[in-house]
Amino acid sequence: MNREAVSSLVAYGDWANDLIVEALAVLSEEELNRPLPGSFASLRATWAHLVMAEWLWLERWLGRPPEALPEWVASASLEQLNGTLLDVRRRRLEALQPLGDADFAERRTYTNLARSKTWNITVGQMLTHVVNHSTYHRGQVTTLLRQLGKGGVTTDFLIFADRIP
Repeated sequence: MNREAVSSLVAYGDWANDLIVEALAVLSEEELNRPLPGSFASLRATWAHLVMAEWLWLERWLGRPPEALPEWVASASLEQLNGTLLDVRRRRLEALQPLGDADFAERRTYTNLARSKTWNITVGQMLTHVVNHSTYHRGQVTTLLRQLGKGGVTTDFLIFADRIP
């Protein structure tokens, strides 16, 4: 895994998250919190999970693996979640800036929050996973938006790549 590939993937994830932020911004509190069938109780809960995971994986990468979910996951407003996501992006980009290709092969060890398994994966794998994980949940957000009668959000990598000269 090299710096260019990882940087492109991370930039894609940030771009796609921005599209979801825009789509959620026009929803009412009732729509954000309305119980909907899916993996999580509501759109807000789905978005909170995505933001929490982006935060969690950054902390793991930086060598500070949390032992529990942060309290804000259950109660943060959309504005707080989006602010957290922007902070994660800023800190991730700062941490990425000095890295060379070899740094993506460095390994990190962490134990998952359920304390049932210890993992040892590379920085490149961590960053790939977090983008892939968020892609999955952005798809869920789009499904939930459609259940509310709103338009979906197209966040395909191809659309992102087409924007790059």
